This record gives sequence, C-alpha cells and structure tokens, in this order.
Amino acid sequence: MESNLTQQIERWGWGLLGVALLGTLLFGVSQQSISLGVGGAFSLLNFRGMRWFFQLLMQRKRKKYRWIEMVGSFVYLGKYTLITLFFFYLIKHRMVDLLFLVLGLSIIVIAIIGVGIFQAITLQQGKVWKS
Repeated sequence: MESNLTQQIERWGWGLLGVALLGTLLFGVSQQSISLGVGGAFSLLNFRGMRWFFQLLMQRKRKKYRWIEMVGSFVYLGKYTLITLFFFYLIKHRMVDLLFLVLGLSIIVIAIIGVGIFQAITLQQGKVWKS
C-alpha cells in the first residue's frame, strides 16, 4: 500500500507538471516554462530520492550499519549544499523566473494533497466527508 501510494503521488506529480508545462508553453512564455520544469523535475526527483534513501535506511539492521547513517547524513548534507548553491546561481544570474520556480517546487505538495483528497473520496465509496 505504501509503495503504491508513493507511486501514485509521483504519477500525479508528473501529470500535473506536464499539464502546467503545456499551459505555459501554449502562452509562449519560455523562461517561465523552463523555470516551472526545473522546479517541478527537481521536486519530483527529490521525492523519489528521499523515498529510496529512507526505504534503504529503514530496511537494514540497527547496530550493524551505524556507519552508513553517519556517511549517509554527510552525503545528504553535501547534496543539499550543492542544490542550494545551484539554485542560488540560477536565481542570482536571472536564469529562471523565481515565481515559476517556486510553483514548480510546489508540484509535489499539490500532488500529495490531490492524492489525499482522491483517496479520501474513493475510500468513502464516493461520499464526500461532511463536517
């Protein structure tokens, strides 16, 4: 179920990113499309990478692989330092539109919310929850 959920979130994310990119391309705004694509691809690939990393971390024995946690933490920190520098460079040199980059980075959040709402409705057999 959990793997199916994360796969469903990824599918929704790629679908939303495709629709959003198509919408920006139809209006002929190329820098915004690139910014949206960079942000969206990063957020979705980062989601997949975090899922893989945490699955690997949770499947191993606790004491035997303690050093993997330490090395993994430093690699994780190094990765996000490089990502921060990369985004800083893109924004500083105005290679991307900041608003569309943030919208692209939000694709995964929108996909998680969409899948949650979809599952809540389908698990209630078509009945929407009422408060």
